[in-house]
Amino acid sequence: MEDPAGPMDTGSEMKMETYRIIASSGQAIFQGKQQNYVMLTGLSINFHLHYLDALKKNLIAIAVVISLLIVLIIRIAVRQGHLPLRNVSNAIKKTSPPRILMRDWNRHAFPIELEQLVISFNHMIGKIEDVFTRRANFSADIAHEIRTPITNLVTQTEIALSQDRTQRELEDVLYSSLEEYNRMTKMVSDMLFPGTGR
Repeated sequence: MEDPAGPMDTGSEMKMETYRIIASSGQAIFQGKQQNYVMLTGLSINFHLHYLDALKKNLIAIAVVISLLIVLIIRIAVRQGHLPLRNVSNAIKKTSPPRILMRDWNRHAFPIELEQLVISFNHMIGKIEDVFTRRANFSADIAHEIRTPITNLVTQTEIALSQDRTQRELEDVLYSSLEEYNRMTKMVSDMLFPGTGR
């Protein structure tokens, strides 16, 4: 049984005290007569209440600190867990045409979860490298194939202009140039659109 006592005047401030009241009853002989009595014992429990209040505040503070630590640990764990993925992403960003030959990543250097990604990336870069190689070869082939007829046309025109020619000779030069132009057109068409018959 708890009984909050009324304010106690200490002279300058008022303080609340909380007591636990223990009641016990019995009989006793008083002045030669047997009488019933009730004995009340009051025990201040302010100390216990203050202790419980402090304990509650401490538990809340500990819970907040533990929650923050858990969030921090999870953040670090997720960051560490994503590190291999970030490494792959950074390597992909650094891959450019001059560095494409460095595509052969060792798939065993990455976690097993990323092994298929690395294999697929190596395969994709292999295809891209093949396209770059074919494009470079194609450009070289075009340059070589076009250079010869252009040289012929330039030489033929220079010869035609270096001497006096009759109208018939000039027509022959122009027809020869036209044939060379048609041959170049067909050659370029065959190179740009192979198998289409353009």
